[in-house]
Formats: sequence, structure tokens, C-alpha cells
Amino acid sequence: MLLLLLASSCAPSAAPPAAAAPAPSIAKLEATPPPAPAPSAEPPPPALAEDPAFATLFLSQEEVGADMQLAEESETVARRDRAFAAADGERARMARWVDPSPREVVQPITDVRWVFPDEARARAYFTAHAADALTAYPQIEGAPSVGAESRVLTCPAADDTGPLQGMYMFYFRVGRVVASVSVSRGYKAPEPLTSARAAEYARRAAERIERAQTTREWGP
Repeated sequence: MLLLLLASSCAPSAAPPAAAAPAPSIAKLEATPPPAPAPSAEPPPPALAEDPAFATLFLSQEEVGADMQLAEESETVARRDRAFAAADGERARMARWVDPSPREVVQPITDVRWVFPDEARARAYFTAHAADALTAYPQIEGAPSVGAESRVLTCPAADDTGPLQGMYMFYFRVGRVVASVSVSRGYKAPEPLTSARAAEYARRAAERIERAQTTREWGP
């Protein structure tokens, strides 16, 4: 799953999509039969706003910035993740924040958590995924470290100009929680994104997770 997150973060940035085609006329809409009802499915998991206990592990609006918007939340991040199941993973979720302006330096931020029953299983999961990721994506040496153990990865580049698109993924562990905080540079940003600036978000996340694990809800 970490490799999929990296691949997604390293996908080429693109300009906003073209304007949508004009909406069909009212007459045409009225002549169109309504779609068949979708098959019943399990209700989606509660959003972080409705799940305050789980939300304590994630970056808040204040920590990502007032202009950032929560664009996506998903618990499918561990779906078909055999390593997560083998380590008795309890819960996983991804939150993606974006800024409406492509000129902002920090844009977007992808915030992910994997929760395990104990520190030993979290460590085993972290180690396995870090080894896989390092075979395909370069590690940034000398980047700030966070948590009990961490790796800082970036996109492969064809030259020595630095990380492609200025993307930094901080992959780290704090107690029984494994986390990933990916910070990318807006495609029209006038200045570069540095590893030190990206690390600020990862540190905030690590501190938040550490505080949460002093509570009965997320403690060992």
C-alpha cells in the first residue's frame, strides 16, 4: 500500500480540468428515465468529523492551514493489504488536504494512519513496508527524522535538480501507530518546497499521535 501511495504522489501534476460540458436541457432530463437503484451496501465508515476519537491521530485544520480543504477521506487504504492483515491491523485511514490555489507551496498533504494492537506488530509492518519502498523510491539522506523510527522518501528524478515536483513522504512509527505524511509542492508555486518545511507537518502529526497514545483510547 505504501508503494501505491508513493506512485500516486509521484504522478505528474496537471492543470485543473477543462470546464464541463453544458448541462442537458430540462426537457431532455424529464424524458430520461431515472437510474435503477444501486444495490444495497454496507454504510461507509464515519468521517473523521464524526469520529473524534480516531480524529485525534490526524492533522487538524489548524495544523495544515486555514486555506486547506479536506478533499478526501478513505478507509480503503488497507484494503487487500496482506501485511496489514498479517500484523492484525485494527484500523487504517487516509485524509487528503488541498489548497484551491495551485500557487501555494504546500499542496496537497496526504495524511495516513495504520493502527495495530501493539508496538511490536506496528514495528514489523513499518519495517516490511519501508524495505519495499526503498527498492523503488529514493530516500532523502539527512532529512529531519520524526517518531521512533522514520524514512523520508521522494519521487525518482532523471537529474540532480532535487526531488521531482518537490514531493516528500515522511513514513514513520510512533508506538503502535504507523503513519505517512506526504507533502507536495503546488504546480504553480513560485518557490521550492524544502524537506525542512515539509517536516513541520510530519512533526505535528508525530506529536499528535504521541499525545493521543497517552489516553485510554489509543494507549498501549
